[in-house]
Formats: sequence, structure tokens, C-alpha cells
Amino acid sequence: MLYLIGLVFFAWVLFFGGAGRLENTVLGYFDFGLAGEETVFIKAVAWAGLIVCGLF
Repeated sequence: MLYLIGLVFFAWVLFFGGAGRLENTVLGYFDFGLAGEETVFIKAVAWAGLIVCGLF
């Protein structure tokens, strides 16, 4: 169940404008660390997370 929530979250970040909404927010820092400062970095980390989730 948690795996499916992770996939939906990464899809929202990548394809539905979630990266722009998480940029420079507290939730962005908790989820993506220092990459939460820029939209491009958030999308890069989300792509990596989506690939890793797809492998398992």
C-alpha cells in the first residue's frame, strides 16, 4: 500500500505540477532535502525515486 502511495506521489510531482508547489516549502525540504530548493532538482529526485520504485 505504501509503495502505491509513493508511485502516486512521484507521478503528481512529475506530471501534475507538484514540483512547483513543493518548491521552497517545509514539506519539500522534508521529502527531498536540499533538492527542495529548485523545481528541477525536485523533478530529478522524483524521477530517480520513480525508477527505483519501478525496479522493486
